[in-house]
Amino acid sequence: MIVTLRSIFAASILLASNIAAADRIKVAVVPGVAVNLDAARVDALSQDLAEGLASALDVDAVGGLEVRRQLPADGVPPDCATNPSCTADVAKRTGAQQLLFVVMVDSG
Repeated sequence: MIVTLRSIFAASILLASNIAAADRIKVAVVPGVAVNLDAARVDALSQDLAEGLASALDVDAVGGLEVRRQLPADGVPPDCATNPSCTADVAKRTGAQQLLFVVMVDSG
């Protein structure tokens, strides 16, 4: 009987953790405009931003190369954040409930 109770308890913990994970919001960091930055640097910065969001907030955040691979080959149009059909497409491609469009400019 102890083995059965332990199994039920372990299964309950796993189920609870899966439910908690399912309730977390997924945020995709989407580089909308990048000026004077190559793709590798944009990926690194958006990945760092996603990691910062995930550590500071109760969200699953993705960015960097993972997101870029899911976007169209030529990126997103500059007005994507204001275009409902474009944002819907990006959300569908990334599987995110929320999108964070960022503008990156290397001024140096």
